[in-house]
Amino acid sequence: MTLIRKQNAIDVYAAEDGQYIVICEEEGFFNERDGEHVDVFINIDIAHIDSIIEALQAAKKEILDR
Repeated sequence: MTLIRKQNAIDVYAAEDGQYIVICEEEGFFNERDGEHVDVFINIDIAHIDSIIEALQAAKKEILDR
């Protein structure tokens, strides 16, 4: 499942109202199915950050080793 479909610049910041990190596209993407521009936000609880970093690094290595 693609979380961010169009590679735009992204913002990553600490949420002000909780213990999570927010990743969002600066300009979102055009949703062809609904015919509108939408924003994409991913909220990641800080308890999962290390696991996500590890998984991203493993996926990157897998891609580069192909």
